[in-house]
Amino acid sequence: MRNGAPSSSDGLPPHQTDAEEGILASILVNQQTLVDVLPIVDGKDFYRKRNGAIFDTMCALYEAEQPIDFVTLGDALVRRGPDAADDILYLSGLLDKAQPSVSAVAYAGLVADAAARRRLISAGARIAQLAFAADQPPDATVAQAENLLASVLTRSTQQEWADSADVLGDYLDDLRARTEGAGSTRRVPTGFPSLDAMLGGGWEPSDLIILAARPSIGKTNLALALALAASGAGTGVAMFSLEMAARQLIGRLLSMTSGIEAAKLREPDRMTTLDTESLLGPGIEAVANARIAFDDTPSLAIQTLRSRLVRLRRRRDIGLVIVDHLQLLRLDRRFDNRVQEVTEISRLLKALAREQGLPVIVVSQLSRAVEQRPKKIPALSDLRESGSIEQDADLVLLLYRDDYYNRPSLRPNTLDVIVAKHRNGPVGTVTLGIQPTTLSFSEVPEGQESADVRQDDADFFDDF
Repeated sequence: MRNGAPSSSDGLPPHQTDAEEGILASILVNQQTLVDVLPIVDGKDFYRKRNGAIFDTMCALYEAEQPIDFVTLGDALVRRGPDAADDILYLSGLLDKAQPSVSAVAYAGLVADAAARRRLISAGARIAQLAFAADQPPDATVAQAENLLASVLTRSTQQEWADSADVLGDYLDDLRARTEGAGSTRRVPTGFPSLDAMLGGGWEPSDLIILAARPSIGKTNLALALALAASGAGTGVAMFSLEMAARQLIGRLLSMTSGIEAAKLREPDRMTTLDTESLLGPGIEAVANARIAFDDTPSLAIQTLRSRLVRLRRRRDIGLVIVDHLQLLRLDRRFDNRVQEVTEISRLLKALAREQGLPVIVVSQLSRAVEQRPKKIPALSDLRESGSIEQDADLVLLLYRDDYYNRPSLRPNTLDVIVAKHRNGPVGTVTLGIQPTTLSFSEVPEGQESADVRQDDADFFDDF
């Protein structure tokens, strides 16, 4: 059996040698065929090493803007190795297999398919080795296995080059939609118009966004509000919560959507009839319809996070990822110190955003240096454990609440969202209103102060 899937008689891996030979012969007759098949196959996809080496040589000639014929190819093969004479004789016997370019493209598809199946077999063998080794937790082995399987697909689907006209068309479509007030066709809305305006329409796909603050300022609640807004706009959200259980997050979402005080949901005997009606009505409906998937595994390895996201995206349409929080992420190998580990985690989070083409919001703690200054307003230098977080991030949002540090406060019930880094736009501050009892946020009209803080609102500050 010369082509196709392996049989019990020959035991060979999947291969399409007739198709490989047809591609090479067609390129010799018409070098334009190479341009047609290049997006589909490369030299590593050929089962026969000789065919792959000849194909790579043809590509080198094309890149050098030289014609591809027996003379130029023979000369190039002579310079590449001692088997050139055999290769030239081999090529001369292929000319009767030359086909039109359309057929060569179909052949390329067969070769690429067989190559993908061989990679799948190789990945399967490697997965078996990992399973037998038993030198790491099963979770880590599963994550490696999923990454190996994902690489089988991504290698054949990744696009190395994008034509400027295609990129321009996408950009202009998005620009036109925003100009006409229809909202960005690519960006994910934050739910806060003033913040959307500063960000150019919302979260940009492939961006790594750091949302950082000191404890109890409101990081997790704002992350939930952002998830709820994205879901309301029709975007699926994957939220990895390493600090809080999914049940606790659902409780906070119910407080936001129903208007019931979070404290009452923790102590339901305090709820009134009106509270129950609000909960059973719009509150539960809003959360039940939210397109948010939670993973509350504590101390998650970044490699496991990636594999779970890839698996989730096969089942659900996901347009936004939220990770809470960075300091609880780990790697599946040891580093000499935490700074090196966080540096690598930061790099992998940025790679995840680029690879998946999704905005990734990562909640992060700020260092205690904030507390040691007379003015407690955070700065980029307060990001904990690694300067690479600031370097890798496309956006850094720092949160500040005046009423957390100053009581009574001249600016009660407000949250400053400081856009401290914006790789593709302006920096500045957007102020949101806080409803401490329901853990929710709102726009603050320009020039309008929020309502005076009640004395007992201080009891709810720790919820943030």
